Amino acid sequence: MTDEQVYVVPRTVVMPTDGWHGLRTDAVRELVDGIGRAGRFEPRDAMERDAAFKQVIPYLVLRDGERWFLMHRTKAGRDERLHDRWSI
Repeated sequence: MTDEQVYVVPRTVVMPTDGWHGLRTDAVRELVDGIGRAGRFEPRDAMERDAAFKQVIPYLVLRDGERWFLMHRTKAGRDERLHDRWSI
């Protein structure tokens, strides 16, 4: 067990009941505002098991002209689900 804290928001703030697939492009300002108002830090271990909350995981996509930054995740990271995976 760890005391690592993650930033979470109640699922109902960021997801309609049926969810969505793919990239969300509508009502982005409202989504960000809701995360700011309702988000808080909670212990990772508890939040990994609580479906009532979504972890806020920011991503950044880097591009230089036609080139994209691509990162290969090693086995050094704590989260085994990400080992040997690629991120863009």
